[in-house]
Amino acid sequence: MAPDEKSPRIDPARVEQEQEGHKAGIAFATDEAEYRDLLMLRKFLESPCDSDFAAELFSQYPDLSYGEFADRLFGDEEVEPSDDFILAFAKAAVEVLEEIERRKLT
Repeated sequence: MAPDEKSPRIDPARVEQEQEGHKAGIAFATDEAEYRDLLMLRKFLESPCDSDFAAELFSQYPDLSYGEFADRLFGDEEVEPSDDFILAFAKAAVEVLEEIERRKLT
């Protein structure tokens, strides 16, 4: 790195959103999610999306209004989660699903 270049700074707000999303994703997967919810989250993670994760994830639930979707996944129909939160939420929930699937195979 050149002497004048600054090292990238970690944004504490993004880290906090990721941590909260991870925690919420685990809670959702273990306490509230139906199997189909976890499969939809996996499908969401496998889909090519580089912006507006909330809209992309919402599109996986065509039978719900946005308020119903937000209440079902995040426990609050008024919430507008950040992309960092949503990505961490989905990854954590899918990790729980994959752990369950691994246990069934052994």
